[in-house]
Amino acid sequence: MKQLSIVKRYILASILVLPTLGFASDYVIDQDHYDPYQKNTKKTEHQAQEQQRNTPQRRNQTSSEPKLKETPKHTRQLTNKDESEKTRQKKKDSFDAMTSVEMREGRTSRLYIGPQFYYMDFSIDGQPNYNGWLGGAEGGYEFLVKDGLYTRIDGFMNAGKLDTTGTNGGTRSIRDYLIYLVFGYNFSFEANEGLRFTPYAGYGFSYISNKLTLPSLGSTTFIYQKYFIPVGMQLMYSFLENYEIGFTFEWWPFVDRNMHRSTQKGINWKLDYTNGYQIEIPFRWYIADLDWGTWDFSLMPFWRRNSDGATTATSTSGISLSLPKQTYNEWGGKFYFGYSF
Repeated sequence: MKQLSIVKRYILASILVLPTLGFASDYVIDQDHYDPYQKNTKKTEHQAQEQQRNTPQRRNQTSSEPKLKETPKHTRQLTNKDESEKTRQKKKDSFDAMTSVEMREGRTSRLYIGPQFYYMDFSIDGQPNYNGWLGGAEGGYEFLVKDGLYTRIDGFMNAGKLDTTGTNGGTRSIRDYLIYLVFGYNFSFEANEGLRFTPYAGYGFSYISNKLTLPSLGSTTFIYQKYFIPVGMQLMYSFLENYEIGFTFEWWPFVDRNMHRSTQKGINWKLDYTNGYQIEIPFRWYIADLDWGTWDFSLMPFWRRNSDGATTATSTSGISLSLPKQTYNEWGGKFYFGYSF
């Protein structure tokens, strides 16, 4: 009986152990085909691509490809600030390098005023000359656009006393007033941006009071009133950024001319046709160019010639009222302070 129980135990153990051994043998056999990457949890496609890129072979391929470095935010801000500073400095350097013409391209209006002094030689046909110094002031406004409209209104008032070189000992007190308005066109040149040429024409009025005083006859005043058409041209050239030099020529044909005397009121004399001329050589220095305007100073030597025509009038009783032609020759200088805006 004891041997029978031993056999029973052996059989029972075989039944329990043999299946286990079979499962282990299957595991050993299938281990050669086991893929460690195949797990129960299925990887996403994105994770598989990341795993593929991380393989040694893929890393060697991608290491040779150029990579873009990401710039930190604070570095980008500093870079943008530096670029802004460079831009502002570039604009400032460009502004500092502008010529005087370029600086004033946006400033089309200019006011100017200043004194003038000149020497006058006054001559009358067949009589001794009178000469002396006169002084006064001149001012005006001009509107100038590059390759565009040019307008100027100008006027002066001067006074002085002339002495004669003759033996009669007479003197003449002169008061000279003039105003005119001109329109023209301003031309610039691409080959030389500092050069501009401006032809113009307009209309003006001249008033001269000529008081003659003679020791033996007392004094009388001759009043000359003349309307004229100023026709002229101006050539200006900019150099050294803040300086200009120019040349101005004007012709004044008088279209309406008359004269009357203080001792014969109500009587006007018509004068023969005459004309006048003026030449100026302006030197201009732009003192300061500010945000709200530009200041300049001008020195302008000039020569001016004006004349009054003769008359051949007679009174109703046949008395000659003729007056000879008289001429004013003037040399002097003008000194202007200008403001462009």
